[in-house]
Amino acid sequence: MRAAVWFGRQNTKVVDVPDAPNPGPGEVKIKIGWVGVCGTDLHEYNVGPVFMPITPHPLTGKSAPLIQGHEFAGIIVEAGPGADDFKPGDRVTADSATWCGKCWACLRHEYSLCDKAAFLGLGRDGVFAEYATIPSAAVYHIPENLSLQKASFCEPTAVALHALRRGRMMPGEDVMVISAGNQGLLTYQILRHAAANQVFVVARKGMRGELARSMGATVLDSTEIDVVAEVKKRTNGIGVDLVIEGAGQPETLQMAIRSTRTQGRIVQVAFFEGPVTVELNDLVMWERELIGLLNNGGEFPQAIQLLADGRVDPTPMITNRISLEDVVEKGLQECIVNKRANVKVIVNCNPDLWDA
Repeated sequence: MRAAVWFGRQNTKVVDVPDAPNPGPGEVKIKIGWVGVCGTDLHEYNVGPVFMPITPHPLTGKSAPLIQGHEFAGIIVEAGPGADDFKPGDRVTADSATWCGKCWACLRHEYSLCDKAAFLGLGRDGVFAEYATIPSAAVYHIPENLSLQKASFCEPTAVALHALRRGRMMPGEDVMVISAGNQGLLTYQILRHAAANQVFVVARKGMRGELARSMGATVLDSTEIDVVAEVKKRTNGIGVDLVIEGAGQPETLQMAIRSTRTQGRIVQVAFFEGPVTVELNDLVMWERELIGLLNNGGEFPQAIQLLADGRVDPTPMITNRISLEDVVEKGLQECIVNKRANVKVIVNCNPDLWDA
């Protein structure tokens, strides 16, 4: 089968690889329909290895070269022994994590935080491929009215939900979302239905900011105004209750901290590609909280429901639909070189599932 394999930094290639194995006990084999190009994929391609294992992974024993990709939807072609909830023809998506089931986090069902967590495309072969075989414990059914294109957004929608849960968002609060990329716009769409008071989206002038405005967002452009001062003005000098930081830049983290009220919360969603200096007194003196986030927290059932009932609609965010053969040039490279001209590129891995 064809697959996009990470061989090293800026060295991902679409090549022939052995077909995904037949499913073992508790596994399913999935024909992949659509896969989203994620910021994590871009980090690994451009500056990796970040999470990509160079030595054998402690859970799977796998190491690079590995197939990339983890945000997907597809159709089951075979279910292994014990995967009793699934059968050929089932439409599915899956959590990107594989877990040990024994550590402190696993015993509390915090599978994303497993001591040995292996993520699709990062610890085990991913889904930029025609087929993938994965544990059925991580797999979720998707309804017939949810297309595979939209269902490929289940994982990042779950991340957005998890960020708001980690931030303890409450009705009536003021929230700021930094970045109008895929993750930021999914978060904004959820907030529209979450009884927030004011929601601000920080985005520079261009396509992403205009898309956020078209969705109804109040957009603040950091190249035109002092975002911290503007937020304080619009919140009676107090600051927002919660910031979701999705840009991953030192200056946006500082903006996030200084825009929050006393005892406000900042959830750090984006990864940083290098060390970051933080003025800790900006946290200490106002008892603000800086909260980390890794992966999606297993928030799939509600994410699937939000997409199925239309409260979250990723369609306007899709800036290109490409084939698996083009994933490097028109996916990974394009999203790095022309970041502000792209929100989400999705990749079709089997042409017969284009409209499924």
